[in-house]
This record gives sequence, C-alpha cells and structure tokens, in this order.
Amino acid sequence: MPHIEQSLSEDVDSLEYLDEHLPRIEGELGSITRVYDRGRDKAEQLITDLEWLSTPLTGRLRRTIFTASAPVRPRTKALLRSLFALAFCVGVWFTWITLEGAVRAHRQRLVWGERLLS
Repeated sequence: MPHIEQSLSEDVDSLEYLDEHLPRIEGELGSITRVYDRGRDKAEQLITDLEWLSTPLTGRLRRTIFTASAPVRPRTKALLRSLFALAFCVGVWFTWITLEGAVRAHRQRLVWGERLLS
C-alpha cells in the first residue's frame, strides 16, 4: 500500500502543478494563435497585392474601370472611369462625323479614289 499512496501523492502534486500552470499556458497559446493568424492574414494580403502588381496594365485598367473589386482608391476609380467615358464619347463623336461625311459624299456622288475633292 505505501507504493500506491506514494504514487497517489505524486499524481496529486502533478495535478496541482497543472492546475496552477495550465491557465498561463492556455493564455500563451491564445496569444500565439492570434499572432499566427495575424501573420497569415498579412501574408494573404501581401500575396493579393503582389498579384495585383504583377497584373499587366491593361488588365488592371480593365478591372478598375469595369468592376468594383479593384484594390484602388475610389477617387482613382472615379478618375479612370471619367477618362474612359470621355474617350468613349470622343470616339463616338469622331465615328459619327466620319459616317456623316461618308453619307454626304455618297449622296452627292462625290468621286472617291484618284480624284478626291480637296
């Protein structure tokens, strides 16, 4: 029986030690988990930024102008969208002027080719 009592005494001492130290270890584990999660989040953000920067300029412009998911400031999005709208309107206007001239030349039976009127 003395062996069982000694073993029981050692087990009780071990349990008391664990009772004292487990809350501290649990707190340290929680802080380690938080640090790990923050590091993982930073790494994911870095990967996203690097993917954005390695995208060709045309892809970045297309994503900025036509989608809401581009990682740029709203002011930059508004500026690029405004410039695109302006360029689109100018292109439509030039096309309209060109077609009007072609229709007018066709109606007036103007000569095309060697003898263009100047």
